[in-house]
Amino acid sequence: MTGTPIPPRQMSTWCGQQTARSTPTLKGAKVDGTHSNAVTFRRTCVPGVAWIDPAILVIRLIEAGHQPEHAESWARQLAEFAQAPGEALTAFAASILLLWESKFPTTDATAAARHWAEYRLAQH
Repeated sequence: MTGTPIPPRQMSTWCGQQTARSTPTLKGAKVDGTHSNAVTFRRTCVPGVAWIDPAILVIRLIEAGHQPEHAESWARQLAEFAQAPGEALTAFAASILLLWESKFPTTDATAAARHWAEYRLAQH
């Protein structure tokens, strides 16, 4: 996959705006039956919630050659992902891309994360 990286400043700005809007819908979310704390990602903007694991699988499906819309369609079979606010998914896609581009910018997984983030951002 190829693509022009989304400028970190643009992504960070968008991420911060989405956090302000989506945090109230995410507070108190439960992971494995207990109230969650924040997932620690550098520059993260979403608390840890049950849909994060399926979201990572979306990236892995894209990495394996699936289109983002098909990967998300598969993930929506899981109630946790299906109920996730769209803004939160986009914020997560942006956050994971920022993290992975800073840690390992040339991997196939990062290219897949970029593809998903671009797809999510195009939906807004």
